[in-house]
Amino acid sequence: IMARAPAGAQAPLDEDGELLARPYTPVSTNAMLGKFQLMVKIYPDGAFTPYMDSLQVGQSLEFNHMDPGNVKIQYPFGRANVGMVVGGTGITPMIQALHAILGTPWDTSKVTML
Repeated sequence: IMARAPAGAQAPLDEDGELLARPYTPVSTNAMLGKFQLMVKIYPDGAFTPYMDSLQVGQSLEFNHMDPGNVKIQYPFGRANVGMVVGGTGITPMIQALHAILGTPWDTSKVTML
């Protein structure tokens, strides 16, 4: 999903003067209806995360679904063994995949994460 500050907010702008937007991968499962959870590392010198960190309870961000062409392989993966090499921002898609694998009682996939 794409996150950005709402129109009129005192928020970072991109090189075109538009409100800055950044993509995030939810770590919540598809069973969570009507809401989602994000895991976000705040980078003190980041372009957008300091703004997110400055928000007070009750302030909002806008979220929208990304380009339909940006879709990863969806569960079930159809593999007996799933290997994951993760680091940095790559960990959130893997957490989402682990939720699906480990949350399905009949799934016997072996998962290796480095």
